[in-house]
Amino acid sequence: MSPFLRERGRFLPNPARLALVYIVFAVLWISSSDLVVGWLFPDFGSFLRAQMVKGMAFVLVTGMLVFLLLRKAERSAIELEHSFRVFADNTGDWEYWIGDEGPVIYVTPACERVTGYPPEEFYTQAGLMQAMIYPEDLPAVEAVHQANGACGEALCEFRIVRRDGEIRWILHECHSVTDAGGRPAGFRGSNTDITERKETEDALRQSEKRFRTLFEEAAEGILVADVQSLELKYANPKACRMLGRSEAELRHMRVEDLNPSQGLAQFYDALEHHKRGDLFLASSVPLVTRDGTPLYTDVTSVPMEFDGLSCLVGFFTDVTERWFLEREKAQAEAHLRQAQKMESLGTLASGVAHEINNPIMGITGYADLIDDIVPADSEAHGHAREIRREANRIHRIVTNLLHFARTEKSEPPRAIRLDDIVDATLSLVQMVLRHDQIRLDVDLPDDLPPVLCHSPQIQQVVMNLMTNARDALNAKYPDYDENKSIRISARPLHRDGLPWVRLTVEDHGPGIPDEIRQRMFDPFYTTKPEGKGTGLGLFIIYGIIKDHGGTLQVETESGEWTRMHVDLPMAEGGGSE
Repeated sequence: MSPFLRERGRFLPNPARLALVYIVFAVLWISSSDLVVGWLFPDFGSFLRAQMVKGMAFVLVTGMLVFLLLRKAERSAIELEHSFRVFADNTGDWEYWIGDEGPVIYVTPACERVTGYPPEEFYTQAGLMQAMIYPEDLPAVEAVHQANGACGEALCEFRIVRRDGEIRWILHECHSVTDAGGRPAGFRGSNTDITERKETEDALRQSEKRFRTLFEEAAEGILVADVQSLELKYANPKACRMLGRSEAELRHMRVEDLNPSQGLAQFYDALEHHKRGDLFLASSVPLVTRDGTPLYTDVTSVPMEFDGLSCLVGFFTDVTERWFLEREKAQAEAHLRQAQKMESLGTLASGVAHEINNPIMGITGYADLIDDIVPADSEAHGHAREIRREANRIHRIVTNLLHFARTEKSEPPRAIRLDDIVDATLSLVQMVLRHDQIRLDVDLPDDLPPVLCHSPQIQQVVMNLMTNARDALNAKYPDYDENKSIRISARPLHRDGLPWVRLTVEDHGPGIPDEIRQRMFDPFYTTKPEGKGTGLGLFIIYGIIKDHGGTLQVETESGEWTRMHVDLPMAEGGGSE
């Protein structure tokens, strides 16, 4: 019989002993009772004998019944023990029962698999369970038991040292045990081998640590976004620095907050790529930073599960510097193409001007011939003078065109009067201004001192300023208006103790808003429709004026007027008033 049932034997009576006691008691009682009855009633001898036989038969029958019942109870106990053994011996956990006085009552066979010690050693070595606890974990285990009494309700994890020296992790659970009368009968312990779970948890922690290190120390910004809610779930330090925001702040933002113009479209585009199994890469994606600093990034995204959610992980590489370099390169190439185009136009204009000059010489010659042949009072004589005058005007325009087309890069600057440059420019644009119904007011003093300059370049400055004024007036007044006018004036002035000449081009157009005024001299910045402007005009003339040692200033009132002041140093010996 097992120690379990031996312990139970103190409470379960022996069936044979119980039956014998019952039979003896019954025989004595019936015999004595019948004798008393026979003594009291002697005439009933036969009756007494019959009663005795009857009583003895009764005792034998009832004794056999009691014996059978107790035997059945014993078999039930044996079957119960067998069922318990089948369960306990095959459980994966190491279970034990320690009596109230300290001895080990029962240990499941699983103890040998977990600890390497067979059950018999636990029965014979009372301190074995405590001895196998890993020394560093023993104080914590004792503290748990003390906090919960001898063994109230305790649950803890600790290490044990197996017989072969291997260290295993145990999940220990302890409960008090009472007998049928509610009296303490010891405690039951359940120990589960959780070594594999601990190893998995440790591997997971190591993996998470590597993941954290990889993400936290990455040279790229990393953002994780929930596919369903579009909320940001994680941002590494690099992403926080790039965007100028804390991780807590980014966790309250959504995908579209990073790039309001195209954030959602690119996010869904990335999802579609990943559904097809393709890698998604977006180049030069603009992002919104806290302080508004331009930030352009190349973005690579991959799908992954993050905290149980289906997410997209975006890897952001800061390419802002590259983006600006590429933009500057594109601008330089466009500037070069524009310069080549202007050079080609200058060459073409020069060729056309030379071709026009030849027939103009013939027309002028024939006009002179007519003038010599016909009488002075003849009508043809007047026609000849008109022909010569118009031919001279064409010649003057062609000469100005040739002058405008010349680069004069290698020629030194010369002292030239601004009124001459303005007159030459007006000969080229007057017809266009007249066609647009723009009135031209010119205020150029006859004694205007000369400036030291390259005439074609300053003529280009005047041409550009007048073209811009014309475009502004046409935008405000599509048809004729009395305020549709351009005023060109010039005057000498002193500034910083030096003599200057100021040329002013004024129009009554829509003016220049502040946001445009701040960028109007930037290369390739234009407010004109696509195909109507290159954005290089003011940038180029600003450079021309700067190369001449001058300045370009802007006065404007939005919706009313604009004045462009070109200040050039006066040529030495030019004098001023």
